[in-house]
Amino acid sequence: HKDLFDRFIITLHRSVDGTKERLEHYIQAGVPIEIRYAPPESYPQKEVMNGVLSELEAGEQQWIFPLDADEFLVPIGNQSIAEVLDGLSTDEIYEMPWKTYTPTVHDIVTEKDVRKRPTYRREKEMQYYSKVFFASSILQQYPCVLAMGNHYLFQKLDGKLVPIAPHKCAIELAHFPIRSEAQFRRKVIGGCESLSEDPTKGDQVCYHWRSLYERCRDPNPISIEELQKHALEYTVKDGPPCCTVVEDPIQLHV
Repeated sequence: HKDLFDRFIITLHRSVDGTKERLEHYIQAGVPIEIRYAPPESYPQKEVMNGVLSELEAGEQQWIFPLDADEFLVPIGNQSIAEVLDGLSTDEIYEMPWKTYTPTVHDIVTEKDVRKRPTYRREKEMQYYSKVFFASSILQQYPCVLAMGNHYLFQKLDGKLVPIAPHKCAIELAHFPIRSEAQFRRKVIGGCESLSEDPTKGDQVCYHWRSLYERCRDPNPISIEELQKHALEYTVKDGPPCCTVVEDPIQLHV
């Protein structure tokens, strides 16, 4: 995303995989990144994101994208992301649906770019999830806060959902929740342990992590086939998971 955005505010929480060092390398190379740190003894995603949002209320940013580190913008069709944005209204809130990529035996395990390594995704998202993005002018029009996970905006005054644009925008979110055995274990164990230290987070918050905690604590190896199974079931709470994958390599133009 470095060629698309003017500013990155990145918050690290219990990061142990070298992310800080990589970000510092990008900063030295001139990428406009600001590194923040969240307290390790809780899981303050919602609070952190809304703290950043309050900083941006009076700013001049044209577009605000609240993203997780495992999400990547993908344009639909032949337009670039910049071209899609040029055609959108700054008075609307838009959503980007997930398309979830999964590890498979076809992955290029030596490929360091996570966007290129998996080339297969769920054939169908069995439960619809999306993330919102919006122009900074929305924050004056609707004093609002982000929901946990950046899936919605709520009005501050009455807690009602801020309406989403009725028409779809031509941007999807490639989602890479499970990328390797080591990353999967760190994500689930670290996430669950931080949740357990935060009494405000009920059992339904990140339920998909909680359901995988004991397996990730189990030292028995997790095969690529098992990783794929967990990726196909990831965040599917009610009903059967998607059981098939389709080849759909990420288009890397912005």
